[in-house]
Amino acid sequence: MSTVDPKSIEEILALEPLVMIEWMRSRYVRKLPSPTSLAEFKQHSHYLGDLANSYAFLSAVHATAAAYLRDAKRRKLDAEVIDSYTAKRDAVDDVLKGIKLQYEAFSRMITVHQQANEELRMLREV
Repeated sequence: MSTVDPKSIEEILALEPLVMIEWMRSRYVRKLPSPTSLAEFKQHSHYLGDLANSYAFLSAVHATAAAYLRDAKRRKLDAEVIDSYTAKRDAVDDVLKGIKLQYEAFSRMITVHQQANEELRMLREV
């Protein structure tokens, strides 16, 4: 697959569906880190912000794809065009679900770690 670097939402949505999926996968799908210490959590503190920024941007891409799809249906464009916009909207939706899942999982990991540290602190005070 060729290297693509779209600069706008319109350029992203102009990509062929499979190219767009590969572009999103390479840019937004990451392996979730598994920090176990406070130092490691601090090292990965930017991760939640990155996920939130990715989610916000791809939400705008999704909204635009949905608007393009509605417009294509309203103008009764070819079924191939409608299928392409449907595939793009659905692909963005799937990536958004993955980002949301990662955000929630990493946030929960932080919460559990903080609670465990608080319990240890309270045990030391006893």
